[in-house]
Formats: sequence, C-alpha cells, structure tokens
Amino acid sequence: MTEKINVYEKKTEIYHHGNTLQSIWHIFVTSNGILKMIFNIFNPIIARITSEKTNNPCGFIIYAKK
Repeated sequence: MTEKINVYEKKTEIYHHGNTLQSIWHIFVTSNGILKMIFNIFNPIIARITSEKTNNPCGFIIYAKK
C-alpha cells in the first residue's frame, strides 16, 4: 500500500530581528563625528540584546521550503 505525498506542501517560518533599542542605537551610531568611532565598539553588545516580541523590528528573516 502506498501513501499519497503532498508535493505542494510548503513550510514557511518568519522571524523578526532587532528591536526598538537597536533601531535607536543605529540612528545614534550612524551620525557624523568622532562619537561614531567610539560607539561602534559597543555594537556587538547591542546586537546581543534580543526580545521575543517587538513593535519595531529592524527587519525579518524568512525561511521557506517547498
């Protein structure tokens, strides 16, 4: 006996990355001046701040498998 396989089954996962703090940090760090070079040192620390839900994501990551 054979099973029917749905070849059109799709799996899609959507994840957000970033949050409000990271958006504000990006605006602050991309300004001109000597502070830009100083605050770029802290970018790895700010990048590790995560949140499960946010109203202001920096972007989205989409995984799709057909």
